[in-house]
Amino acid sequence: MPEVKLYVGLEGVGMRHSVAAMCDDTGRILAAARLPEAITLHTTPRHLLRSRLELLARNLFSRAELPFARFKEAAVCIGLTGTTFAHDRTIVLPGIFANIKSFPSSPVCTGDAEIIFAANVQKPNGSALLCHSGSTAYIVTHIGGGTHHVRFGGWGPAMGDEGSGYSIGCAALRAISVEHDSSAPSSTLWEEVNRWLLNPLSFTSKALEVSSWMEGSEFWRMAVREVKAVQGIDSRTLLFYFAHKMQPGGIGERPDDNEGLEYWRRIASGLVIPLISAYRKRDPAARDILERAAAALTCQLVSGFDVAKRRFELRSPSPIVLYGGVLTHNPEFRELVVESIQKQFQMQIEFRTNRTQHAMRPVCGALLFALGNSSVENLRLPEEATIHRVLESQETGDWRHELEND
Repeated sequence: MPEVKLYVGLEGVGMRHSVAAMCDDTGRILAAARLPEAITLHTTPRHLLRSRLELLARNLFSRAELPFARFKEAAVCIGLTGTTFAHDRTIVLPGIFANIKSFPSSPVCTGDAEIIFAANVQKPNGSALLCHSGSTAYIVTHIGGGTHHVRFGGWGPAMGDEGSGYSIGCAALRAISVEHDSSAPSSTLWEEVNRWLLNPLSFTSKALEVSSWMEGSEFWRMAVREVKAVQGIDSRTLLFYFAHKMQPGGIGERPDDNEGLEYWRRIASGLVIPLISAYRKRDPAARDILERAAAALTCQLVSGFDVAKRRFELRSPSPIVLYGGVLTHNPEFRELVVESIQKQFQMQIEFRTNRTQHAMRPVCGALLFALGNSSVENLRLPEEATIHRVLESQETGDWRHELEND
């Protein structure tokens, strides 16, 4: 009797972990696994990216109690943050796979927005606006017998990512710097950022899952102790020192820290948490930063929609999936974004989040593309019965914990 064909999805989207899932050709999920490490295309060094991808896949097959050799013959789709352009999808990411002998030779390589939208909507029509450590807008439409995708933004921390957690965190640091240089008294924003840096756990227990936050806090506390021994130094000026020490090279240029810019991006993105706290306490700088971020995200979405409207005569961006930790965990900011989008489009729009009923984990979007026999340039969904079985497996199977939305 021939072996059942396996379908595998790999997800590199979150800051705290990456996820893999496997199903059979009916869409029934057989196993899922998490790795407590982030995976991104351009900001995770290649040797770490390869080793994490392989470890994630090996863990998946171990959970399924299947020989890892079967991975070589599986239909695989990977959705990875940073896989934005055709060059990334057809050359860069496949090249990384090619250097892992245990991997299939022709995986479907795509980005985070594509698998997030597929997992949340399960139909090829609508939009997504992502705001986590990075940001991007994504529009998809199925017309004329084909599915067409438009991305706008998502250019990474080296070039922008306007409206992202990273840009918000850097804006908070700039606002405090302006405050100091203007000889202004300490603001609520500074007090909340300082409190976060001294102890992220005072805001959220999930800080334990982000090693860069905890290590950055340890470095900050050490710097504050040194400053307290000297009279007349404003602690706000430590932010300049801190920001540069936390960038490529890591804490004290540790030889074992190989993540460079990604390490700093995580730390800066974490500053969204104290900034939101300052916003709730009516800090004017925090409000200005969030309003500007909401406007920047809306601009990305509108710009992407304008492209889709010109090319494919798209009439509406609805439904719009709002995804990413900055939007998911901060309802006040999400409301600002929704208000900004509604003001721009002046039409009825349905908004969805990963808390919406029947929203699936992004890795399930990768599974759907694998099941749809997609290619890198032609992402297809399977038939509705198969989609329903994937959804049912996520909600009722033995792998619910691994597939829970963050």
